[in-house]
Amino acid sequence: MYNCFTIVRRIHHLDRWVFLSLAIALFGLPVGATEPRLPYFEDEDTEESEPPEKIPTEDEIEIEEDTETETNDDDRGFEIQIEEDTETETNDDDRGFEIEEENEDLDSETEDDIEAAREWLDRGLDAARRQDYSSAIAAFTRAIEFNSDFAAAYYNRALARSRRGEIEDAIADYSEAIDIDDTDVEAYTNRGILFATAGEYDAAINDYSEAIDLNPRKANAYYNRGLAFFAINDLEAAIADFTLAIRYEPGYADAYNNRGIAFTEFGNSDRAIEDFTRAIRINTTLAEAYFNRGRQYLILGQEGLALQDFQAAAQLFSDRGDAAGYEAAIAAVARLQ
Repeated sequence: MYNCFTIVRRIHHLDRWVFLSLAIALFGLPVGATEPRLPYFEDEDTEESEPPEKIPTEDEIEIEEDTETETNDDDRGFEIQIEEDTETETNDDDRGFEIEEENEDLDSETEDDIEAAREWLDRGLDAARRQDYSSAIAAFTRAIEFNSDFAAAYYNRALARSRRGEIEDAIADYSEAIDIDDTDVEAYTNRGILFATAGEYDAAINDYSEAIDLNPRKANAYYNRGLAFFAINDLEAAIADFTLAIRYEPGYADAYNNRGIAFTEFGNSDRAIEDFTRAIRINTTLAEAYFNRGRQYLILGQEGLALQDFQAAAQLFSDRGDAAGYEAAIAAVARLQ
């Protein structure tokens, strides 16, 4: 059984995690993941579990209505994955490196120290925009030395450290930022992503839940929590969260694709195909959705439709430079010709 996890989003921050394929036992190969991506993770010891007895419907999933105005939790500046964009809240991924208002404690920090901290923060942000993360980390560290209660410096240092793969240190910095400001939705979300990256799914779920409590309409927090539930094989909870992500972000192609994958675990090819098709309508270049739909068509004996989807997936993976995805799709094509 192959599990493919990827962090997904633009170039300013670490706010969306994407799981784009699993259990490709039919061909023995994993498909690719949305760019940019992490290596594939193969778990040969994973046992196939019995599918849950009940598939929840959208009507059975309770949506908590709120009257709060949606807050802009995504205005920070430095992201992780997929191309740069300036899209609005539908992406939840534009928060990254950016100046925040810090909690100033003038009893412990002088005004000069506060100003010096701001200057070092600016230097760090400039370095981060140049992708000079070593210099950025050094600058953010200097900012913290001048103002130990500067949440923005901890947050941005966490982002820089995550870009360098320093997961434990990044988690520690997010924790410091949260200790200073426990209403920071993005800090909870990003720390949750890092916990999930480290395989600490319970901790990740807790952080995503905190983010959702703070912003009940935050689509990518539901999405990421759905991925974590999937990872611990709680498929009903995963489907519920993917559905909520779609409710609050109707154009969320990855959420449709991953909900489709969850339906395949129930053995419900019709529902899975419906979701893969919706994902493709939203994002016509989402190679994984074509591949996954092709697999379901093959299970249903519709080889002609399966071949078309595998061919489309192969072309899209090739266009994207995803060698592993291309090889998986070409192998599927070869078996049908």
